[in-house]
Parts: sequence; C-alpha cells; structure tokens
Amino acid sequence: MTQLMQEYLKGLQKAKGYNAYIETYETEAWSYAAQIDEKIKNEVPLRPLEGLVISVKANIAVTGKNTSAASKMLADYRSPYMATCIDRLVKEGAFIIGITNCDEFGMGSSSENSHYGPVRNAIDPDFVPGGSSGGAAVAVQTHSCQIAIGSDTGGSVRQPAAFCGVYGFKPSYGRISRYGLLAYASSFEQIGFLSQTPEDISLLMQYTAGPDEYDATCLPKKEIVNSSKNYRVAYPPACYDKENEYTNACKNLLEDIFGDHLHEVTLPFVDKLIPCYYILTTAEASSNLGRYDGIRYGHRSMEKGPINEFYSKNRTEGFGYEVKKRILVGSFVLSSGYFDAYYLKAQSIRDRIKAAMELIFDQYDFVVLPTSPTPPWQIGDKERPESMNYLADIYTVLANIIGSPAIHVPFKVKNSKWPNGFQILARPGEDEKIFDFLAQYSEKIR
Repeated sequence: MTQLMQEYLKGLQKAKGYNAYIETYETEAWSYAAQIDEKIKNEVPLRPLEGLVISVKANIAVTGKNTSAASKMLADYRSPYMATCIDRLVKEGAFIIGITNCDEFGMGSSSENSHYGPVRNAIDPDFVPGGSSGGAAVAVQTHSCQIAIGSDTGGSVRQPAAFCGVYGFKPSYGRISRYGLLAYASSFEQIGFLSQTPEDISLLMQYTAGPDEYDATCLPKKEIVNSSKNYRVAYPPACYDKENEYTNACKNLLEDIFGDHLHEVTLPFVDKLIPCYYILTTAEASSNLGRYDGIRYGHRSMEKGPINEFYSKNRTEGFGYEVKKRILVGSFVLSSGYFDAYYLKAQSIRDRIKAAMELIFDQYDFVVLPTSPTPPWQIGDKERPESMNYLADIYTVLANIIGSPAIHVPFKVKNSKWPNGFQILARPGEDEKIFDFLAQYSEKIR
C-alpha cells in the first residue's frame, strides 16, 4: 500500500498545481498506508474498502476538516460531524486524502467562483475544468485519488467529468443520504461520484446507498436489477446540432455503439429546462443561505452596530458575486408580487416535465444526451457572455429536475485535445440498471 500511496501523492502534487485541493493530508496518508501494510504482513483481515483513497468536495461535511463550501462566509468552519455518505465509506476503511476546491456553495459551471481561486484543467491550465465539482474532477484526472466525492445540483458532477475526461455519476434523488451536504437547492442536489471507471462508482454505491435516519428524503431500499440484453435507448436528435462539431461527434459515436437499439425521441420541453431550473434553485438557495448572517453561522465583519448594517456587511463580505446574484434572483421570484408568476409556474412546469419523462421511460430504458454543448472555455474569458455559463447546463439539469440517475461516459476525440462524451439517464430509482447497461457495452465504449 505504501508504494500505491506514493503514486497518489505524486498525483496530489500535480493536482495542487491546478488548485484542485483546499486541504490535503499527506502525513495521515503515510500513516494509513503503513497500517495497511502492517495488517497485510501479519495476515490481519482488511475491511472491504481499506486501500481505497478518496477526495471530498468542500461542501460535504468531514469531521474536523475544512467544510467551507469554498466560501469566505465559512472559511474558518470545521465540521463537528461527518456526512452520512462519507461516514459509511470511512467505517469500511476508505481514506480521505484531501478536500477539493469548487464553485462557492456549488454555484457555477466553471469552478472559477471560489474564495480560494479558480481550479484549472490539467489538460490545459488556461481553461476551466467545469463546475461546480471542478476540483473533484481534476483530482481524479491527475490520479491523486481513486474516487472523488462531489455534489450535483444541475450537472455539477457530470459537466466537469466531461471537461476532464472521467466518469461522473449523479444517483437518483434520495438514493444516497444528503445529510452533511451543505444545502444549496435541496430538492435538486445529490451527492455523486467521479472516477476513471464505472466499476469503481458501482462499488461505492453498494456501500453508500440506502436509508438514513437523518434524511427523510432517502429511498427506502436498494434496487434489484433484472439484467436485460434488449435495452431500448432513446435520443433526441434536436440536441445534437449538426453545425456543432462537439455534439455532432457525440451523435456519431452513439450510432456506432448502440446501432439498432437507438431510437429517436422528441423532448418537447427543452427550451423550458434552464428557466425552470434556475427559478427554482435560486428560490431554494435564497431560503437555504438565509442562515449565514454572521450571528447563527458564518463570517462576521463587525462585532456591533445597527442591525441592518451588521447583516448587510457580514453577507456582502462573506458571499461572492455569483452567490449574491442567485440569492437576489431567488428573493425576487419568492416575493409576494411575483411568487405566482415565477415560482409556482416553474413548479407546474417541473411537474409537466416529470410526467413527460415518465411517458418516455415507459417506452425506453434510457435516454442519451450530450453532457455539454461546448468544450471547456478559457478561465476569465471576458468576452464570453455570462448567459453562456448558465446555458452550459442545458443538457444536465433534466436529471436533477426529475430526480433520475445519470452518468457521464467519456470518450476521446481524434485530432482534438479535449475529451467528449455523453450522459445516460434512467428512470428515477433505476441506478444499478445503468451500470448493467454499461457493462454490456464496455468493449465498444472504452
């Protein structure tokens, strides 16, 4: 294990150069490796996950470690408890090598919105790694850990997986406990995993999925999959623009892999996905982040003064630009004059999207979509319209709106430095079915 840990620590040094980590635990890593070697030497049985090295995103609680969500508001916060998902892994022997950088409170598609500075893509450090779990993706990309634990609110695991050329999986809503995940948009977000192989992710699901007394939204039991060799796969041609080389390359690959199992389907609500998603998530963010005021939690810029000035200064200094913007939008759509016109209407549209997808999943086992409409963009690109950062989520938010499992499958593009890939969505609750499906096509995909 010491030799293996040495390789992970080499990767860790590379990842630090790309600002992928906020904290790292090299000393503990050597101690952990030595303990495992001693057990092996003395023929002491190992726990199931001993030897597994993981990283954890900064918005997931780890006892005594940085749980800042990459925000100045929580820069000094050390969690007094462990997230259920992480606790289950550590109890089975997994080791946490570090806390990964991300967009502040998970808000962003580039990992530039961090109090600790932007994360850089290991393929080209002048470009973004995607977000918000950009640090997690680069951690896997540089082989500093075997599996990275991230969170996905609207594509925050899958989009950085696409930009960094790794697998990224968002489970069904409720499949894994959210206890210990700092809340951004509670009805959308889910802890997810990034790795070099889908087998690694499937293994972690066995140990992390299942009910939790601390999270009432958890699904009651794990699914038992009846394997099939006749899975039907749907894809919406409108999402694969012939004029877009990036998505067109994805379509060509899908046809090569799935052949006659691929069927065209129409998604009539594509233009509603982004507005529906951002209205609802900003509303939930406005409510969830209200607790960070410098009194109950968070950064305090002054010890006393007029109450309005006290609140205003704490939150103005503690939150970054992107977070403040989303809080303001969320407060607007929840205000008395606009609640019906925006929030309730978006909830109604969400229900219609869920119903439409149920009809599609009655006919097909999976829906395949592009993960991103574009390759990575340059860090700090001032000419890039801000709206483009939100449209980067156009294909990933669907899974979060309906609560379905989705995995990004990477592939290399000839004569391009950037990887590409597609995502596979299944009916909510059918997570394990995705891994069975991938196993059948493993030779064609890799």
